[in-house]
Amino acid sequence: MKLSKIASLCMVGMFIIGCGNNVPSCNDRVVKQVLGDAIKKHFKFKDVSFSGFTTNETNEAKKQVTCQVMAKATRKTGEIKEKTIHYTARYTDDGHIYVEIIN
Repeated sequence: MKLSKIASLCMVGMFIIGCGNNVPSCNDRVVKQVLGDAIKKHFKFKDVSFSGFTTNETNEAKKQVTCQVMAKATRKTGEIKEKTIHYTARYTDDGHIYVEIIN
């Protein structure tokens, strides 16, 4: 499956966060880790880096943020792919991070 053909991908971060009632930020350390792990796992990339995090919308009621970022991913063969990724991030009721790629 190619990075450019992402329809929807969900991944839950297995990290407990002291989040309270806050909304996560687009470039939160755990959000970046969950997003990178999802891309590596599902698209078989060796390395993923991000730049240009942008917050498009914040929904306080849902404790959710809608974001975009430029992802640069490298395959084991050395092939490099770059793509703007649109995603949401929110806290689950038990304090984990839930990230969904929406493009």
